[in-house]
Amino acid sequence: MSKHRIPTGRNAYLFHFFAYFRFASRISTILSTLDTINFFTMDAKSANLFQILSEELRMAVDAQSIRKHFSAGDALFRKGSYIGSAAIVAEGVVKIFRVDEDGSSHFLYFLSSGELCVLSALCCMRMRKADMRAVAYTDCEVMFIPSPYPEVWMQEYPEWNRYLLQSFNLRMSELLDTFDSVIFRHLDERLLYYLLQHYNTGGERLYLSHQQIADELNSSREVISRLLKKLEDSGFVEVNRSFVRILPSITKSIQAK
Repeated sequence: MSKHRIPTGRNAYLFHFFAYFRFASRISTILSTLDTINFFTMDAKSANLFQILSEELRMAVDAQSIRKHFSAGDALFRKGSYIGSAAIVAEGVVKIFRVDEDGSSHFLYFLSSGELCVLSALCCMRMRKADMRAVAYTDCEVMFIPSPYPEVWMQEYPEWNRYLLQSFNLRMSELLDTFDSVIFRHLDERLLYYLLQHYNTGGERLYLSHQQIADELNSSREVISRLLKKLEDSGFVEVNRSFVRILPSITKSIQAK
């Protein structure tokens, strides 16, 4: 029997994109007779759980979910663990990473308050092991909705399907941005994009070492240190001993590109 190999490097981003698309198509089939949503024209920014769900479904989510608190740096999921619940961030920020067979982690995107971890939903509904890693970027509270509720609600609540589809839409959009960054941009541009993501989500201070940044961008510490020095000379960051301060001017740099 041939061993299933997890896609690595650039192929990993395409793997996740098509996994999302296949599952979104499955939900779209359920909604096809309802005529309540257009998946390709919806507002991706409206994927906040509490803005979409009815009071009845919110009560069901509160009743069936298990709330857990995580401190910054704690792991929510690890590669290889079975995920039996769909995770929704109630408060705080979570970072999602793709993990290769060799253990290398590649940053994919952030999850903020009200947002669904799409990969956890996929694993939960398909009863499969996690091939990603989720880490609390800030102190956060997460709701875990155990199987079979995420799939049962697809049949019972149209707004739950809307929430799932909008979450898939948002994640695919972000994943394509990341894929474009990996394929079409040089490392200095990827670093700028990476810093901008952290600036928009977590504020101006990035409490990661140069080695951690290098690991998330699949580079080396020496290269990242050299690029950060160039960005500092250009007035985009300030490099301190324990953190990198991202300056507002970085937004203008991205727009210029």
